[in-house]
This record gives sequence, structure tokens and C-alpha cells, in this order.
Amino acid sequence: MLSVRKMAAVLGISKSQVSRAKADGMPMGDEAAARAWRAEHIDIARAAESRPGWKGVQPPSMTTQRAAQPAAELEQVHQLGAAAMHDFSRHSTALRAAMGALPINLRDSVRLEAVLWDQLLRQALGALSSAGTSVEMDRDDMVEATVWSLASGELFFR
Repeated sequence: MLSVRKMAAVLGISKSQVSRAKADGMPMGDEAAARAWRAEHIDIARAAESRPGWKGVQPPSMTTQRAAQPAAELEQVHQLGAAAMHDFSRHSTALRAAMGALPINLRDSVRLEAVLWDQLLRQALGALSSAGTSVEMDRDDMVEATVWSLASGELFFR
């Protein structure tokens, strides 16, 4: 499911147009389905994209530039993650920095091995353990406890 913002960028239309179309039933799962729905439901003669000289919501070069930067940042996280799998102590600091710099909207796109996540969380889990929190939890419980502790200020790193 694409967000309104992502769908607007993909289709080259405004977010408000996407919101209206979504409310009218446009599928948000993928670009092809959305384009097919628009072809069937939108009067192309009235649509801005059919007007001569229409350039979309943003100039194409700007859209391409913005799309390339987050893709490069995500790729850097994946490359550092692969390197950290082989030598964690050498690459963990750079990996954490790249993860911290990743835009929030791309964080759910990060794919790292579970064992690497465990290594990244080990410091936080150790602090939870020393604070009296049982580490005998499944991974989801550990992540939830870590996030809660960080968000509430119970746990912080210097």
C-alpha cells in the first residue's frame, strides 16, 4: 500500500488529487492499478496532465533528484549492514549513523538480518537487563521494551 505522498510522486499529481481519487475508490496498492483506475474514472480532457505544456507537480529533474537521494541512503544502510554481518565492530558505528540519517518514511524499507538487529540492540538490551527488566522475552517484546525505554527517557546512550 503506497502512501498518498508516494502515490502522488509516482503519478505526478498533487496529494490532494490522490486523496480525492482514493476516497472515490482508487487502489493504492501499486502504480499500475492506480493508473488503470484513473484511466477509467478520470475525464482526461479535464485533467491537467492532458494540457499542453503541463509539467506535473514538480519539475522532473527535481523529482528524480529527490528520489535518487533517499534510494542512495537506503542502499548505503543495506551495504553497511552486509559489511557489519562480516565485521560488526568495524562497521557498526557507520551503520548506526546511516540508519539515524535515513528519512523516517524509508525506515520500514530497511532489511537487515535478525542476527544483526540483535547485535545492534545488544547494548540497549543489556541496559534493560541491568535495570531489572527480564531479557527472557521474544524479539517483539524486546524491541517493544527497548523502544518504550528509549521513548520514555528510561534508557539513553552517551
